[in-house]
Amino acid sequence: MAPAIGIDLGTTYSCVGIFRDD
Repeated sequence: MAPAIGIDLGTTYSCVGIFRDD
């Protein structure tokens, strides 16, 4: 999760929303 944020904030934001929902 931490490294993903550094890769792309935009993409991570979308992923975070799905992850949180999961």
